[in-house]
Order: sequence, then structure tokens, then C-alpha cells
Amino acid sequence: MKRVSAFILSVCMVLALCACGAKSEETKTETAPVYDDSLITETYAEEGSYTDDTGYAEDYSYHVPALSADSDDAKTINSAIADRFGKAVEENKGNMKEKLSLNMHAVSWKSYWHDSVLCLVIEGDYDADDYIDYGVYNYDFAANKTVSNSDLFAMAGMTDDEFLKNAVAAVTDRFESVNKDLKDSLPADEYQQLRDDTLSDENVSADMPAY
Repeated sequence: MKRVSAFILSVCMVLALCACGAKSEETKTETAPVYDDSLITETYAEEGSYTDDTGYAEDYSYHVPALSADSDDAKTINSAIADRFGKAVEENKGNMKEKLSLNMHAVSWKSYWHDSVLCLVIEGDYDADDYIDYGVYNYDFAANKTVSNSDLFAMAGMTDDEFLKNAVAAVTDRFESVNKDLKDSLPADEYQQLRDDTLSDENVSADMPAY
């Protein structure tokens, strides 16, 4: 699951990141607002080492971002981030108090900016099955509203259908490239099933995380 999720998301970045760079640059004045990571705060910013009651030691790093904006859309995004990643951090902090094992040892984020549009990507790294949970949140600080996938595609000069066509082609090429050795080692039906699962509508659609 981690490999498929990371694989799909990396292709989305290649295809959709151009949307965050496709706006024509507006004329800037001395009083023009600055759009950068100063508009992002962290509700959790904790790092350290922890040993549970079995003697197992590990490092943890929790950095959960939030948008510094008061619009309803920003509040909705911050609430979604808190529910998805903040609650997981609280659960693991509780585990530390009880000397229990951690089920998630890291939350991290990256920002991608173009003008006022922020594409915020958050990763929650879980121990179970080596799973990474990805969250993608796109917000326009100038317009004070959420930016949809369709908005991103339009910024890149694409329709939803055009993006999906390009995404399927890119995922197919990437899958066959990185799994060349796997194709020779797996039975043909197992390899085909893995390929079909990767290219399924559940994984590759116009609604998948894009930034």
C-alpha cells in the first residue's frame, strides 16, 4: 500500500505541479503581499526519542501544519488536518504516557507555492505495514478559498479528462519502468493483477490527490 500510494502521488506531482507554476506572474508593487511559509503554523512541533515498556527505542518527529487564515475554507482545511493527523499525534502521545508502543513515528509536511496558491502535502508515517498516509490540501490565500483539482488543472491549461489521460499514461510508463525486474520474477497473472490494481479507477482518477 505504501509503495502504491507513494508511487501514484509522485506521478500526480509531476503532472499537476505545473498547475502551481502556470499562472501568469502579476505585476508586483512594494506593498504586494508575501505568500510563503510564514502563512503556515504548526499545531504540533515535537521531536525526540522514546522507549516503551518492552525496551524498544525509537525516534519520533511530529510536525502538524495549519493555515494562518480565518476564512471558512481555511478553517475546514485545518479541521481536516487536525482530524487526520493531529488526533494520531495525540493518540501516540497518550501511548508514550502509558509506555506503550507507538503506531506512528513521524508527521511531516512540504509546501509548494506559486503566487498566492499553496499546495500543502502532509505525510503520516505509520509503523503498521510500513504505511504512509498522504494528505494534500490546496488553498489560495489571495482568494481565501480552497483550490480544487479542477482549478489546478485549469491553471495548467488542462481539463479533467486531459489530466486523467496524461495521468494514466504517466503511471503506466512509470509502473513498467520501476517494475521491470518484478515482471520477470512474478508469475504473469500476479504481475498483471498488480498492474491492474495500480491503474485502477480507485488509484488513478481526477479526484486523486494532486498538487
